[in-house]
Amino acid sequence: MERTYCHTFYGFQDGSALAFFRFADPEDQKLFKTEVDFTPGRHIAFKVDQEVQESIRKRLADGGYQEPGTFVMDHSYCVSLYVTDPNGLMLEFVVDHPDVDEINAERRRTAHADLARWLGGDHTSNNDWR
Repeated sequence: MERTYCHTFYGFQDGSALAFFRFADPEDQKLFKTEVDFTPGRHIAFKVDQEVQESIRKRLADGGYQEPGTFVMDHSYCVSLYVTDPNGLMLEFVVDHPDVDEINAERRRTAHADLARWLGGDHTSNNDWR
């Protein structure tokens, strides 16, 4: 059986790329859709700078993407742009907080104690940047 599709690549500054397929026949598209329970926890994240994130956000808006298919979330320690592709795959484009090195050093320093505290039942956040 012959299928007609478009295979596009979206390159990143580091030389890596994302590749997507879009089939001409919607029935063909359905054959390749992954059937997994949707959860925002199952996604691919990419580190980008503010300029790249804004460029992606603009291209998504220009392409007609809107909430809930795309949205921005400020996690305090980073700002994430999320988008769900036509096959249901969620992508995250992350801009780190300007103090990311300080944040990472603190999280590494307290990681064992934070985990022990959490496992002991104290579920308060360790995100002091909120």
